[in-house]
Amino acid sequence: MASIKVTQKRNNSTEISFAGGLTIYSVMEAYQQHFETFTFKQLVVFKLDKIEEIDTAGIQLITSIIKSLLEQGSQYQVSSTSEPVKEFSELFDLKFLMNYEVQSSLGVEYVS
Repeated sequence: MASIKVTQKRNNSTEISFAGGLTIYSVMEAYQQHFETFTFKQLVVFKLDKIEEIDTAGIQLITSIIKSLLEQGSQYQVSSTSEPVKEFSELFDLKFLMNYEVQSSLGVEYVS
């Protein structure tokens, strides 16, 4: 099961820490509980270093959060990643999860 901690910081940033398993069995509840109607601060920092297991649903959750915060005009930064996240990122060439710089886009185009 996923453990998610969302902290609104005083320095105009939001910190999102994930721990445990971020899989199909936990992401819908996590999204509804934490992010469905969430307003992000100017910078959102992701801490992914405590994720023990991740699958495509977990990646979709993170990508969905990033898409929402970018639509709100925020930027994001991945501050840390766990070994399962690194392996998944390398396998599917998800560079946005491995770049620790502040980002203003996902680096991919959405096709409708």
